[in-house]
Amino acid sequence: MGLGFLNGNKEGDEQGEWTFTGTLGSSVIDYAICNAETWEEIEKFNVGERTESDHMPLEIVLQASTKVGKGQETEGEEEVEIEGWSKIRATLYKENLWKRKAEKVGIQGAWDELEGEVRKAISRRKIRIKKPKIGE
Repeated sequence: MGLGFLNGNKEGDEQGEWTFTGTLGSSVIDYAICNAETWEEIEKFNVGERTESDHMPLEIVLQASTKVGKGQETEGEEEVEIEGWSKIRATLYKENLWKRKAEKVGIQGAWDELEGEVRKAISRRKIRIKKPKIGE
């Protein structure tokens, strides 16, 4: 099957950091496993830090490629729209939130209004992703 552990074997976690720290000690009980194909697409793996839990987050950085021209789809790929916050848009949203006055009546009306403000503030872009292969 060709599976491998990322812990201690990829750039960023060469030393094999502890993933759990409890009252009785530390250990590596949280681990990341991937196949050979995915191994090549992983740029970096590291164990993050978290103070609100005794388990540390596992962080994986994947390589990205843009081989297909705009508007073209290849077999096994699909175009999806992703939404996100830029620092500038988040700041503008926060400023507008304090200035905003609810105009619609009722919980649903206020929610729809707030959702509209969020939708105006987020940025959208289209990316290509590999379609999942079921059964392989």
